[in-house]
Amino acid sequence: MMQKSVESVLFIGHELETMAGSASGSFDVQVLEKYDQVFDFFRADQKKLQTFVVFFHFKTMRSLVRFVQKAEKELPLLFMFTPLVACFTGKVPDEIDPSIRKFDLVMFRMPERESIGNIIMFAVIRKHGIRENYNRSLMDREINISLMEKLRKKIKKDKKTEYDFVDMYYGVDENGIFNTVGDELLRVLGFSREEIIGHHFSKIIAAEELEGVEKAFTEKRTGERALKESVVKFRTKNKGSEEFVIDAYGFHIPSIRDNPDKDPDRVYIGTLGEARLKGSFEEPVNVFENSLEPMIIYSFSDGGIITNKGFELFTGYSNEDLYDKKPDYFERPDKSYFYEYLDRIRTEKHCTYNTVIVTKSGDECFSEVSLDFVENGEKSYVIAIYSDISNIMRMIEEVETLIKMSWDIENTARTEDLIENAADKIESILKVQFLAVALLENSKKTVYRYFIKGDKKGEWFDPDDLQFHTKIKDVLHEAVKEKKTVYRETGKIFGTGRVEFIGNMYKDGVVVISPLIINARVFGCIIVIHKNESMFTLQGIRLLELSSNIIAAGIR
Repeated sequence: MMQKSVESVLFIGHELETMAGSASGSFDVQVLEKYDQVFDFFRADQKKLQTFVVFFHFKTMRSLVRFVQKAEKELPLLFMFTPLVACFTGKVPDEIDPSIRKFDLVMFRMPERESIGNIIMFAVIRKHGIRENYNRSLMDREINISLMEKLRKKIKKDKKTEYDFVDMYYGVDENGIFNTVGDELLRVLGFSREEIIGHHFSKIIAAEELEGVEKAFTEKRTGERALKESVVKFRTKNKGSEEFVIDAYGFHIPSIRDNPDKDPDRVYIGTLGEARLKGSFEEPVNVFENSLEPMIIYSFSDGGIITNKGFELFTGYSNEDLYDKKPDYFERPDKSYFYEYLDRIRTEKHCTYNTVIVTKSGDECFSEVSLDFVENGEKSYVIAIYSDISNIMRMIEEVETLIKMSWDIENTARTEDLIENAADKIESILKVQFLAVALLENSKKTVYRYFIKGDKKGEWFDPDDLQFHTKIKDVLHEAVKEKKTVYRETGKIFGTGRVEFIGNMYKDGVVVISPLIINARVFGCIIVIHKNESMFTLQGIRLLELSSNIIAAGIR
């Protein structure tokens, strides 16, 4: 399931009119003279927040800060949903105000017109990554609240209300893409987390069942009106199936839990489902102790912490290692914020922050920490959930690398040099061991040259000299004809015979082909091979398509 393509771009400021003109051939473009007009523009139709990319022009840092402060009060959803680009042409102050971080990309000069498409795509990808992370945090918080209710009962040792929360849940975004799933549900289905997260829910639902069970993954209602006890048949990894009883309800911004009053501006962001096996009465699962989600419980009374199995796997530390330690012990000193947020948790009840966790072995990983406040009589606790966001941070860094590469490409004269230089960077970013670029003749849709990078240095080839071309040309023609990314199992293209560059290492892999398009004309394709299907993720597809756009813009 791919992210929806951006069709509309809004430019704020008459200084950007030339830029708007260069984008008008590829996008639906609108221009406003003053940035204050953006509030009325989006209030008139809040759905536009999710369909527009907005470019701003600021001459002073003060005007940028004023806009951010006003938007945070009058239109906070702008920063959550809309990709924002700031073009700053004034004098850069010695100290940059942190408000600048509200924008997905800040440029301290006017961009070249050839780069507008790449800038738009970068802003979209970065905002999408932030939204995915935030949506997952909201779903995790809802799950954590259910968990805390059970923990309260455990702390009280009330045997009459023995908790029975089973770690069988899932969360999907508004497009039906999984962004969270319980460990016990994964165990029953036999899939790994990597095989589910980032994939559409249809992956685990039989085709003939889809229409009847779609509500379990698209429910927008909450409370008594939400979906209750719907029977859904899930596919298991071993080609079998399991029937579950599902309760599903929608997630929104602002959330129903935080703002129960009717809100016309509330935006649906996904669906959470709680599952139990049909007809079974499984023993309760202690979610805190056995969950692979890293968690700790911090006691206000003595400052001690208790860790779970997931935290031990995440950091390498056990309860015994940390019995006399504080929660900031495993946070990198320059990124340690636990006690800063602890001062706020009693009043705010829920807080999140980003930090860098240092594991027992000395490795570092970016982590989002979700804190929730729990009271039990006179005692108070904080439950902290640690989510590894290293992949999101790496993705942002990779996209930024591609954007920087686009500046270099503008200064490369020869097409051959452009492709050779770009192939090295793209290969390392996509983490593939095979990458090829096919160039098409102007008058025909046939390949006249290949640049191929396998395990060795890249080389140029005539297609008539390659068995590789004979095998792949039909699928390549499909990508060219449909003007979209296609993928196939490696075995179905190359069979079991020996093909140059491929070898046996790709026998279970996936071939992905992304067309190079300029002004609606396809003049080539990027071809990569992933070793296995689990590596074929939404993130990889976005990076591949952005790479294709960058090369296409350079060749133009």
